[in-house]
Amino acid sequence: MYRELEESIALDGPHEFPVLCCAARLLETRYAVARLVGFPAGDVILDYSDVVELLLSLPAARDDLSAGRTGVLELYPGPGADHVVFYPEGDDVRLFLVPWEETAVLDRDAPVPAALHAHRSTVCARGELLARWDGFGPAFAREVVRHDPRLAGHEPIRGWSRHRP
Repeated sequence: MYRELEESIALDGPHEFPVLCCAARLLETRYAVARLVGFPAGDVILDYSDVVELLLSLPAARDDLSAGRTGVLELYPGPGADHVVFYPEGDDVRLFLVPWEETAVLDRDAPVPAALHAHRSTVCARGELLARWDGFGPAFAREVVRHDPRLAGHEPIRGWSRHRP
């Protein structure tokens, strides 16, 4: 996969998704996954594709959370895949695991849509969630650059490297 990406970059230049995808693949030697904890019925394990989608969706999710709207943390879509839908409730945030197809029709300006309550959910502190989001991209970028310094100049790796959690 890495050779194919290098050939693609030579032809077309770097693009955000393949650079991130490659970076995640490089980290796979350390089995780069993430876990969503706190949901009933156990943790949700994310693979490298989910991590890439999650990183790409974080800026919009942060904007939604700051504006007090329903928002979505996107994971890699596919059969049986869930996205994380969140809704701020004062100092807390309620997070739901929702089939990814359902997230396309959410009214993000409405109070928590009733249909969300049928899905698994958990609650966390808003400040804690924002702190984790703010640190996720920079930590990922540092690991990517440590494994392959050539990726340091590509966006969004370069932008995340400038920010310190």
